[in-house]
Amino acid sequence: MAQMTSILRPVVCGVALSLAVMVVINCLPTHAEADELRYGRWDEWCPINCNYEVRGKYGLVTDILMAVVADNGHTFQTVFVPEKRKYEALAEDRTNIVTVTPSEAARLQNLIISEEPIMMLRRGVVKQKGSPRTYHTIEDFESISMGINLWPGWPQFLQDHIDRAKKVGKAVELSGENIYARGVEMVKRKRIDVFYGTLMSLKYYAKVSGFDDAVEIEHSRLQSEIPFYTAFHGDNPNARAYAEMLSNGIRKLRKSGRLTEILEPYGLEDWKAGN
Repeated sequence: MAQMTSILRPVVCGVALSLAVMVVINCLPTHAEADELRYGRWDEWCPINCNYEVRGKYGLVTDILMAVVADNGHTFQTVFVPEKRKYEALAEDRTNIVTVTPSEAARLQNLIISEEPIMMLRRGVVKQKGSPRTYHTIEDFESISMGINLWPGWPQFLQDHIDRAKKVGKAVELSGENIYARGVEMVKRKRIDVFYGTLMSLKYYAKVSGFDDAVEIEHSRLQSEIPFYTAFHGDNPNARAYAEMLSNGIRKLRKSGRLTEILEPYGLEDWKAGN
């Protein structure tokens, strides 16, 4: 079951005032009728999705959606839905907006996808400060010890390497809570040479842990970058209008500089600026 809180949150020009996990935003409508948009957020993956009660932030996806929805005079909620069930929740109208990758969109039917990505996912490594080694091919990970989060979605060539390395004590797969924070700390304490994962998450957790001066984060081209788009169910009569609204809204945030303001608290830059 999706979990929601029921705290009403007034905003002024999209600025949040509540400590609620689910956000409900009311702004003066810019047109005749305000709609309710419900974003199906999944497990914590900060800075993409964050637990506000722990991090003091909602995550960049919620913050961007919040700003665009408020600018267009609608109301907004976040609804917690396990990632594996986000499309089920969309079809059942428990949520009416999710984020998807191109590969997800290709295998799913009856989705209306936004033209503008809401974020760009890049991979990276955290390594010892001053290490000259780069990590852009699978051969670069040979003969070193690495950490990575336990996840069934890694490409086969990478999972094969992890499985081989585990057999000789050169790889550890982390699961459970605070995976990225633990991975960064393991590198800092020299328990592993590198931790591989989402670049923006590595940067965020290195910064909030206070280890950013002791470790180095670099972009890895081992995998291609992955754009994330907002998506709506095709049966929603407003799906195309919503998708266009979000694409135009993100462009306006970028042009006005507000997108940079949203990303700065997470230690990030606009993905079109190279981050």
